[in-house]
Amino acid sequence: MSSNLFKPFLICSGFHRSATSATTQWLSDAGLKLGNELMGCNIHNPKGYYEDKRVVKFHNELLENDAKSWKSVEPIRTTNPSCIKEYIQLREEEYINPNDILGFKDPRALLFLDEWHEALGDRASYVFVIRHWSSCTESLLNRHSKNLAYSLPQNLSEKRDIDFWTTPSLAAQMWLNYNYRLLEFATQHPERVMIVTQRSLFEGVPLINALNEKFTLNLDSGVKPAIDKSLLRDNCKSSVISNLSSTLQSRLNNLWNELIDIAQFTAANESPLIVEENTELIQNCLSDFKLYQKDDYSKQLTYCGGVKPEVGHSDACIDINALSILTNKCIEEPDNTIENEINLILEKLLKLKVFTLLEQDLSCLNNLVGNTHLKDKTKFTLGKTLLRIKQFSSAKTVFEELVNRKVLLFGSYYNLALCYEHFGLLDVAADLYKKALSIKHNSPVLLISYGKLLIRDMRFDEAESILKKAIESDKPNSLYVYADLLIKLERYSEAQNVYMRIHNMTGESKPLLKLANLTMIQDQKAGMVQYKHHVKLKLAEEDRFKWLSNTLQSIHDSSAESDLTNRILSHWRTINSL
Repeated sequence: MSSNLFKPFLICSGFHRSATSATTQWLSDAGLKLGNELMGCNIHNPKGYYEDKRVVKFHNELLENDAKSWKSVEPIRTTNPSCIKEYIQLREEEYINPNDILGFKDPRALLFLDEWHEALGDRASYVFVIRHWSSCTESLLNRHSKNLAYSLPQNLSEKRDIDFWTTPSLAAQMWLNYNYRLLEFATQHPERVMIVTQRSLFEGVPLINALNEKFTLNLDSGVKPAIDKSLLRDNCKSSVISNLSSTLQSRLNNLWNELIDIAQFTAANESPLIVEENTELIQNCLSDFKLYQKDDYSKQLTYCGGVKPEVGHSDACIDINALSILTNKCIEEPDNTIENEINLILEKLLKLKVFTLLEQDLSCLNNLVGNTHLKDKTKFTLGKTLLRIKQFSSAKTVFEELVNRKVLLFGSYYNLALCYEHFGLLDVAADLYKKALSIKHNSPVLLISYGKLLIRDMRFDEAESILKKAIESDKPNSLYVYADLLIKLERYSEAQNVYMRIHNMTGESKPLLKLANLTMIQDQKAGMVQYKHHVKLKLAEEDRFKWLSNTLQSIHDSSAESDLTNRILSHWRTINSL
C-alpha cells in the first residue's frame, strides 16, 4: 500500500464571497498542495480563486445529477462517492513527497461534507470561513449585477446572473442551505473542524499555527497572511435586509449566532455593517433612464396594440406529452410517419438554447433507447439529445449500438468519445477521437474536443499538435482553446497574439477581455485597468438603456427591480468615470 494513502488532507470551504480564496492562498503559500489545474484570476477575484478545476467540475456534475446548481437552496439527495475516491487517488498520484499535505478549496464542498468524510475519514481536516449573511448577500448582488452591467447579455437564460433578482431571496436562502450543512457537520465532528470568521482573518488570526496544533500538520507558520485588507468591503445596503421577510431574517440571524458560538476565532465585533442607499451619485443617469422607459413603453403600446410584449419564452414549444404518445405508438405499431414526428421533436429539442425536462420526460426519452424500430438517423438524433441533457449512460448505449452496426460512424465515434470522457475513461475516448479523425481529418469541432482531452490528460505536446491543425480553420472556438493551452504552458506573449488575432477577425470585445485577464496574471493592477478600459469601449458601442429596459421585464418584484437598476447604473457610472 502506498504511503500516499496516509497523507493528511485539508479542505477549505465556506459560503461564496467569504474570503476562502485569500485563506487558501495563505495555506498554499504555507505548503498546502492544491493541485496542478487551478482556476485563474478575473475581475471578481484578481488574485485567483485557488480552486482545482477538477474538483469544481465534478461538484457541479453531482449537483446537475440532482437537478441543482451551485445556487442550491436545499440538501442534495443523490451523490456519487466513487468520483470523490477517484479524485483523491488522482491527487495522491500528483505528489510523491511523503511530507506533502494535500487539499483543495471549493464552497460547493459544504454541500458534500458527508461524502468527503466517508471517503477520507480521519485523514481529513476542515477549515471553514464564515461571514455574516448580509455581507455575503451584498457581495453576491454586487458581483452578479456587475456581470450583467459589463457583459449586457442578450439571452438571460444563458447567463443566470439575473436569478438573484427574479428570486429576490435566493442569496439568503443559499446562505442558509450551505451554512446549515456546515453547522451540522461541525457539530458532529468538532475534532476535525476549525471555524474562523472572515473578520477575524482580517484582524490577524494565527490560523496556520492553530491548524498545525489542532490537526498535527507541518504547514509553514512563518508565511505571512495573504489577506489584503484593501479588498475588504464588509458593509451591506439596508434594502438588502429590509427586502427579506422577518421570518427569513430570524432564521438567518439564529443560524449566524449558532455558528459564532462554535467558531474558534471571531472578531471583536461581528455585527453587520448597514449603510443607507445613496442614489444621488447616479441621479442624472437614473432620471435619463426613467425618461427612456417612459418613451420606450409608449412605442410598445403603439406597435403592439396596447399589449406589452412578454420576454423569456423558449425558442420553440416542445410537447413532451406528444413525444410520449408517439413513443408508445412507435413501439406498438412502427410507422414512418410516427418516426418522422419523433425525429422532428428531437431536432427541435436540440435547437433550443435552454430547456428543462421533468423526470417523466427523461423516462420518455430513455424508453426510446431500446426501440428496435427506430431508423439510424432518429437513433443518432436521440443520442445527441440524451448527451445534451447529460443522460450519458443512455447516450453511450445509443452510440455504441450505431458503432457496432457500423453506421453514421463519424458522428457516433465522436459522441461516444464524449460519453467516455465524461466517465473519466480518457484512453478509450482518445481512441474514439482518433477513429473519428480517420474519417474526417480536419473537422474543427473534433480537433477542438480531442485537443481539450489531451490538455486534460496533460499530454501538452500532442494537444498543441492537434490544436495547430484546428486553428487553421480560423474558427474563434479553436483559437480560444489554443490560447488556453499556451497560458497553461506560460507562453503568454503567444497567447496574447492569439487573442488579438481573434479580435481582429471578429471585432468582438470578448478576446480583449480575455487579453486583460491574461495581463492580470502577470500584473494585477495593469490587467484591471486594461479590463475596465475594454469594458468602457464596449459599453460605449451599445444601447445600454434599451438593454436594461428589456432585462427588467423579467423581474416582477418592485424592490428587486429598483435594486438591480441602481446597481447597474452605478457600475456604468464607475466605468464611465475612468
